[in-house]
This record gives sequence, C-alpha cells and structure tokens, in this order.
Amino acid sequence: MERQANMGQNMCYSKTMMNLSYLLNMMAIMPTTSQRMHSSLSLPPTFLRRTSILVENLFEHLKEQGGEIKKLKGQKEESEERLANIEAEYEDIVQSRQEAYEKAKLEIYKNFLNSKEGKTILNDYWESRKAEFLKSIEFKNTLVKKAVIYYSHGFWTCAKQFGVQGYPPPGMSSNFLDEEAGLDDAPDPDEEEA
Repeated sequence: MERQANMGQNMCYSKTMMNLSYLLNMMAIMPTTSQRMHSSLSLPPTFLRRTSILVENLFEHLKEQGGEIKKLKGQKEESEERLANIEAEYEDIVQSRQEAYEKAKLEIYKNFLNSKEGKTILNDYWESRKAEFLKSIEFKNTLVKKAVIYYSHGFWTCAKQFGVQGYPPPGMSSNFLDEEAGLDDAPDPDEEEA
C-alpha cells in the first residue's frame, strides 16, 4: 500500500517537474523587463495568456499535490499507530504465553513427585546415589570414624565395669584392658579386601 502511494506521489511529482521545467524554459526565452524596455519587441498576447494559464494550472496541481501529501502523511501516521498497537498486542500475547507456560511447568513439577512415575524415578535416583555413596571413600572414612568412636566408648565402658567388679584379680594379666594394644590387634580393613 505504501509502495503504491509512493508510486502515485512520484508520478505526480514528475508531472509537476515537467510542467515546472517547461515554464522555466519558456521564461528563459522571454526577454527580461529591462530588455523589453530597451527594445521595441513586445510579447504576443497569446504567449502571455498561455503562460498565465500554465502557471495557474501549475499552482492548482501543486495545491492538489499538497493535499495528497497530507493525506499520505495521515495514512502513514495511522499505519505507524496500528503497527505500534499490533506490537503491543504481540508483547502482551508473548508475556501471557510465558506466564501460562511457567504456571503449567510449576504444576507439573508439583504433581510429579506425587505421581507413580515420579515416585519410581525418585526411588531409583536415591538407590543409585546410595550405592555410589556406599562405594565412596567418604563413606568408608565416616564408617571408620564411627567404629573407632564406638569401640573407644565401648572399651572404656567395659574397662570401668571390670574395675567396678574388681577385675583383674591379682596375678592375672590386664593387657586386654589396654586400648592401643586392642587397636593394634584389630585386623586391617585393607588386608581384608585383598
């Protein structure tokens, strides 16, 4: 539509320019006022009449062109306004779609853990993580620390109970109540794996 308007505008413009160039050529042929004063030449009345008609037609044509230009400018402004409205509607649609997508995604996430598939996947995940943790060095270190704490606590509790009961009787060895000797006699876990 805009292209057609530009073509029409260009055609009118070229027509106006042709008339204007014709008028200028005619004026170039006409002698100036000072030349007419010094010469006895006078212009024929038909030439003057034709030139004045041409000038009047040219002014009318320019007025029409001005009206068409105003009309085209108005159409352009309307088109720009419609484009701005369409872009605003598009942004609203994109935003509402994004909000609906986020809301649906959140609902799926909320309902996923309660579904049968979600529970199965979650259980499988925890089982795999548990198996990995049981094979890890971190688990072995934690297990050894807990075992040492348990052994140490149990040993001292047992030693106190022996002391309360009057053990060891005189003449009996008390090596089994030595904590360091007990840890030295314990088997090495690395040797057990081999």
